[in-house]
Formats: sequence, structure tokens, C-alpha cells
Amino acid sequence: MEMSTLDDFKDVFDVNLMGVVRVTKAFLPLLKKSKGRIVNVTSLGGKIPFPFLAAYSSSKYAAVGLTDCLRHEVGMQGITVVSIEPEFFYTPMLYVSALGQLNSMGSQGSSFEDDHDDFKKSFKDLSNVATSFACLDTSIVVDDLEAAVLLVIEEYARRLIYFSVVAFFFSAAILISIIVDLIKKLFLKNKVLPHGRAVFVTGCDSGFGNAFAKRLDSKGFHVFATCLFPTGPGAKELKASCSNRLHVLYMDVTKDESVEKALEYVKAYLGSSVLWAIVNNAGILKAFSVELSSIEDFKDCLDVNLLGYMRVIKAFLPLLKQTKGRIVNVTSGAGEIALPYFTPYTTSKFASIGFTDCLRLELFASGISVVSIEPELFATGLLSEENLRKNLDAKMKRLGATFKEHYDDDFAASFRDLERAFLSFACPKISYVIDDLESAMAPRVLLIESARSCDIINLKKRAVGISSRAEQRRRGVT
Repeated sequence: MEMSTLDDFKDVFDVNLMGVVRVTKAFLPLLKKSKGRIVNVTSLGGKIPFPFLAAYSSSKYAAVGLTDCLRHEVGMQGITVVSIEPEFFYTPMLYVSALGQLNSMGSQGSSFEDDHDDFKKSFKDLSNVATSFACLDTSIVVDDLEAAVLLVIEEYARRLIYFSVVAFFFSAAILISIIVDLIKKLFLKNKVLPHGRAVFVTGCDSGFGNAFAKRLDSKGFHVFATCLFPTGPGAKELKASCSNRLHVLYMDVTKDESVEKALEYVKAYLGSSVLWAIVNNAGILKAFSVELSSIEDFKDCLDVNLLGYMRVIKAFLPLLKQTKGRIVNVTSGAGEIALPYFTPYTTSKFASIGFTDCLRLELFASGISVVSIEPELFATGLLSEENLRKNLDAKMKRLGATFKEHYDDDFAASFRDLERAFLSFACPKISYVIDDLESAMAPRVLLIESARSCDIINLKKRAVGISSRAEQRRRGVT
């Protein structure tokens, strides 16, 4: 990631994700008539992170999330959606990707050549070893593609398989979360001395970011809280309620120059403190089906929820290397379990989890810990009924006659009912997430987490989400 540019990520996503969206949207009306199928060739890299191929791997995570959402959205219309996920096959793309990565290293200039000759040689050796394991017989994948196009699975069999798998993983998640919580209580010390440590938090206008900035200040950390609206109510509240250790500053994660100015501000006001952590919390939500979402909806979500993380990390990584600190990315449970009709948001969160998994492996040798906090449904401004209603109304207005051509008035009413039912499960106690964000500051938490591609923290989220919803139902809260 460190040697990739934003344009590298944009180019890869434009083909591997947006290309799939464009083709699907164009041909969906014809598929509805034939009740045919959509076959997306994703990759094992969409399930398992490929370090040093972060752009490719995170784009494939996003493609898997898109396919999962699409399967739910168009299943009722009789369209089958299949994901083909090849493992390691020797194709021209495999060779070109390794060669291209080496060339990009060379383009970093003489400083890279001088300082990273050993790394470049090691990477070349690693690429040669990896490609030596690639299967030459691509007919295996072609056979699977043929089966995906020609074979028919009875509807009841599909449903039985789907619900059996969901039940198994749901039960396993609860059991693992209980075991992990027990380990944390017995062996892990979730404390870190705040003196002389600074934390940089994005998206502090409201929600998790605002609450976590307050928590860090109350613990004695030196806090840099960025807001998109530095004169808004959230920023004013932080200034009024916190000590002079907390700095509120403007930053737009979609603008390179804004991130650079924030970096210069932090360097100027760090004083005797060191940068201990950056917390990527800023995010946006744009929700609707693939068919009715625009290409811009997908791009906007990716620009904040993925590329925004990358801009901040690339800017602040030199400071973190000095302290062997940590990167905390607030992703989402929607990056693990697909949410149909929230597809632009979901695909961006699948991508951010894939990016985080790759980053963890890449920075392990540098001593930097990488954490992914994956909240489920919590009552924040991002998931407010007002925000979702505005989003839906704007979509209806923009689509106009196109919407009425394909859907009747009952669909809009049903979708609003679905949103209300969805929000009724939102947990109001965001302190659960703030507690886990605080735990992510502690050095020892990551000793277990770093050995896994998915953090221990998100398992607690699942158990907490379940218990909070059960509590709400017992109290009659809707």
C-alpha cells in the first residue's frame, strides 16, 4: 500500500468493481425478461488478503460484497447470481501484476533504489516463489464457468443450503465471541499510559468519532479531532466540553491537500507528544439497490470509506513508523455480511476490510499494529431515519420516470417499511463501540488479533449486538 498511489487504487476499482456494476446495470432489463443469471468472476483474493497487492485484493473484496448484495436483490425476480472465485492460476494477469508492482517500485526514484534494494530483491524472490505455485490448467475455472451458466439448482435446495450455512456461522460467531471475551478478561490488559501520546481521529462531527474524542481527552491523551464542519455543533461541543489537550481541526478525507494540511498542523502542535494512533472513522452511507444506484453513488462511498482511509494512512505513516503505533479503521459489520439495498455502502465496507487485512500483513514487520473495528447496527447520525429518508427521496426524485417504469408505488412504501424495521434493531448504546476503540489503543490487544485476518474485536460486536437487541425486545423498545 505504501508504494501504491491513489490512482492505482482508482484504476483497479474502475475495472474490478465499477466495470461489474456498469455491465450489470446495462443488461439487467434483458435478464429480467429471461430470468437468466449473472456470473461474476471474483477471486480468492476477495476472501483472503494478498499483501503487497492491496489494490487488487480490496477490489475483489468489494466485488464479493457486491455479488452477495446483488444475489439478494434480484433473487426475487428469478435471476440467479453466481460468484466464481478462482484460486491461484497462471494467467497473463498474474505475471503482469507482479511485474507491474516491481516497475512501480522502480518509479519511486533513486531514494527508493538506495534504501530498499534488499526489499525489492526480496519482493522479486517472493513473486517468483508465488508464481511457481500457480496452476497452469485454467480449464478448471472454465469448467466451473460452464457449470455456472448451464446447471440449474432447484430453488428449495438453494434456500436449504443458504439458511444452513447462515445458521452455522451465526452459531459459531456467538460461541467464538464468548471464548474471545473470556480470553480478554483473563489475559489481556486493555490499558495504555496516555502521557506523551497523541491520537488522530477523523469524522468527529458526530457519532463514534465525537464520543471517542471525548473519551480520549478524559483519559489524558493529546487528541487531534478532525471535523468536516469545524464551526458546526459537534465541533463546538468538543471545544466547550474538552480540555486544551484536544485540538479541533478541519479535514476533508476526499481532498489530498486537506489531509496534507492536517498533517502539517499535527506536526506543528504535537509538542513533546508522539503520534501513537490514527483512527479512521469518517464515513458516508448511500443506500439503494445496484439497479437504482448511480455509478457516482458507488464512487462517492469508495472515495470516503476506502480512499479516505488510504489518504490519511499514507500521509501519517512516517510518524507512526517512528513510534511503532497503530492504525484503527472503523469499518462495519456490513463488510462481513452483505446488506442488500445498501449496496454502494456495503461494497465500500467489504473493500475497506480487505484493505485493512492487507495492510496488517504489510506493516507487521514495521511494528505497526492494524485494527479493524466492525460495529453492527448502532443508532448514529449515519443510520438515522431522517438521513435514510432523505437519501431515498433524493433517489426517487433523480430517477423519476425510470423508477416508475420498473417499480410500482408499493415498492417505495415497502422499502420505507424495510428501513424502519432495519433501524428498529439499532442499538442506542454506542459506548460499546467506544469501549472497543479504547481497547484498540492498548498494545497487548493486538497480540492475538494480528494473527488473524479478522479482528477479535468484531466478534464482541456480534455478541453485543445480539444481546442489546434481545434486551430491547424484552423491554418492549422498538
